Amino acid sequence: AALLDSGSGGGGGSGGGGSGEWCFVNGSGRYGLRHTALPSPVLSGQCDPSPHSALGELCDLPRVFSFVFPAVVGMMEGANLSGDLRDPASSIPAGTVGAVSTAFLCYLMLIFGQAGSVDRGALQYDLSAMQHLCVREGFVVLGVATACLSTALGSMFGSARIMQAIARDRIFPLSFFAHGAAHGDEPRRAIVLSYTVAQAGLLIGGIDAVAPVLTNFFLVTYTLTNLAAALLALCGLPNFRPVWRLYSWQTSLLGAALTAGSMFFLNPLFALLTLALALALGVYISATVPSGRWPSISQAVAFLTARSCLLTLDAQPADPKYWRPSLLLLVPPSQAAGPQPTAGGASLLLRLAHRLSGSGLVVGGRTLP
Repeated sequence: AALLDSGSGGGGGSGGGGSGEWCFVNGSGRYGLRHTALPSPVLSGQCDPSPHSALGELCDLPRVFSFVFPAVVGMMEGANLSGDLRDPASSIPAGTVGAVSTAFLCYLMLIFGQAGSVDRGALQYDLSAMQHLCVREGFVVLGVATACLSTALGSMFGSARIMQAIARDRIFPLSFFAHGAAHGDEPRRAIVLSYTVAQAGLLIGGIDAVAPVLTNFFLVTYTLTNLAAALLALCGLPNFRPVWRLYSWQTSLLGAALTAGSMFFLNPLFALLTLALALALGVYISATVPSGRWPSISQAVAFLTARSCLLTLDAQPADPKYWRPSLLLLVPPSQAAGPQPTAGGASLLLRLAHRLSGSGLVVGGRTLP
């Protein structure tokens, strides 16, 4: 039997909240605690991002969440590859909900299965408990490797597609990555860049040091996506017609609030830096991209706000104390007989109406013939 000391690798000792040793009985597949030790959170050297450090760190919920979250971000893969789908409007919602539901069901089965068959001490102290309890340890290694490879390839090719689309939209000076392969329009240049960035992250020396950063960028992506969908639905734009019948702006707004709250729950400093970077990119786009080519959602939000304010004002009783003049300026139609006001004359009329109304409202238009 292999004996492990909870003070050095498993939790207890000086910071774990208890002392105890547990052993794994080879051949029987059973774990057992010699002493009751249920520290919360667990102090483990396996959670330290530096393999050369002898001091462990607390495996609390924010830390474990930031490690695990990048492995379960496949729900956006359908949207990233929407250009390759025959009917993305119906395929993306059905495929996303089906994939997330299947994964969630498997996770629930795994959680309840381990909770009912594995000692609590092993689940706390042994990060390889599933591998030790499997009929063949290689099955777990193969499953983890397959899942990691699938997630890595999906993220790499999905991000390459997004970069190719951004380069073709000329939002950023990335025209070099707009080129696609002759067969299938594959974004090979963007794939090379994605691979290089991924390798640079691995060369830092520890995936655990990169995972919290990735988690923040994934969360800010989901926050902005949910917020954009909620604003489009609230503004009532006729070109935004989701075919998913269960969609509502409340779910999008709730998703944006949850993902934004998760960012600050995990690491407030990383969250502020991520939001500052996203804001800087937004300011750059607003300053460099012509508004006529890529209109902003702010126009629809401003129209909705103005309409709501006018409706609120109309519902309130008029009070002479707050009266102000409002003018209606009508210009004759261009087909009407008689002299027509020139552009300069129309401008002078508009300026005169503004001077007369003061802080009131001026509405101008042409009469129909």
